[in-house]
Amino acid sequence: NPPPLVESNLLGKSIVVTGSNFADLKRKQVEAFYQARGCKIAKDISKNTHLVMCGTSYTAHKLAAAIENKVSYRVFDAKGLTESYTNPKVGEIDAPDYDA
Repeated sequence: NPPPLVESNLLGKSIVVTGSNFADLKRKQVEAFYQARGCKIAKDISKNTHLVMCGTSYTAHKLAAAIENKVSYRVFDAKGLTESYTNPKVGEIDAPDYDA
């Protein structure tokens, strides 16, 4: 069952989630966070991708594609955010609440 929708400026945005752990969250939790905000979880990165979330063991070619296409991205390890790029053209980026 899809999660209930939450009001967000991310409605209709394409998000790519790659890798496994995102600090204290699992991949499915990150995907559910964005799905609840009306995002489409995509497998491939294009110029239409809004955000790429990279957890531990992410595929390097997806991060390279994000950089090449100037797509916002966030990279996490088991402890938290290690690297981030926000393209000013995409506007505000929501993020899962890691304190929850």
